[in-house]
Amino acid sequence: MNAAEQHLEQLLAELTPTSEGQRFHGALSALHSAGVLDDDAAKRWRTRATAAQAPWLEPDELAALETGTGHALIRGPGLSREEADARAAARLADHERIARRGRARRVHTAPTVSRRDGLAIVAVITRTECTEVRFHCVAGARGDDDLAALVALLERLVPPPLTDDAGTAYTLVSERPVGAHVAGGPPDPARPLVVSGGWRYQPPAPDAATTFTVRGAQFRVAP
Repeated sequence: MNAAEQHLEQLLAELTPTSEGQRFHGALSALHSAGVLDDDAAKRWRTRATAAQAPWLEPDELAALETGTGHALIRGPGLSREEADARAAARLADHERIARRGRARRVHTAPTVSRRDGLAIVAVITRTECTEVRFHCVAGARGDDDLAALVALLERLVPPPLTDDAGTAYTLVSERPVGAHVAGGPPDPARPLVVSGGWRYQPPAPDAATTFTVRGAQFRVAP
């Protein structure tokens, strides 16, 4: 069992019926996003968590979670299957909206990169199916547990508002960054935690938008 699995096992042991399990699911999401866990492994862990949080579920319902998308809503006590299915469909639609990416159209950068509390916004990428704000973050010492440090950092980061010169109303699709990954290097608890990632917004930027504003900085296509 590797370090990531050991960490998840510890968090899994903390789950109780009807508990939210924010620490476990946050760690699982971070590992999945970073590529440490593939889709099948993430589904298996999510199913185990579901069994701990909702022991009233029947075996076929748990099996459906693992063989399906892995994002079905946990049926609460007293909730009918029809009600649970309707909520699961809504949650799946949200997940598909978050995953929507498309191909890159243009990369917009600022004249200079400024860092605030370790966080720097490095680019706005217009895509065919979304608009992305990319960041680079240098946090404090990573300590002995890279995973715990990554999860804690992702939970602390606050997504910035996004505007453009075409007046587009952008909506954040997820508070948690997507595609976040930690810079490699030799193990050293004293080294800072360096993370790159991004936030996704809807709708895709219109062709009329040429300048984007994030945290007071303006991002344009490099001449």
